[in-house]
Amino acid sequence: EYVLNPPRWREDGNHMNKNEANNNSSTNNANHNNAQKAELHRGTKARAFSTREEFHVAEERFATGMQLLQNDVAALCFRAGVDVSDLWPAESVLLNLHSLWCHCRKMADANSK
Repeated sequence: EYVLNPPRWREDGNHMNKNEANNNSSTNNANHNNAQKAELHRGTKARAFSTREEFHVAEERFATGMQLLQNDVAALCFRAGVDVSDLWPAESVLLNLHSLWCHCRKMADANSK
């Protein structure tokens, strides 16, 4: 299963030692709680990766999922009969979905007459 949530590299990049963590715990807890609330408000749960290996694995999975989505949208357009001249490159998923919507709208109008 591929989740289309782009990977994020952790901003700080460093781990704090215990003394720094204890000194900054109240500030960190407040910042962490605010970040969690913002994530919940957006409806997605973003994940920060602490190692480059984790990040690269997630980045590859995201790229694979994105490519599968692009291919699926293009295949759907072809199956629906969208004229190739109306399609954009596969990377333009939203534009191709709009072309599909326009094609379906034309077909529905033609069938209703």
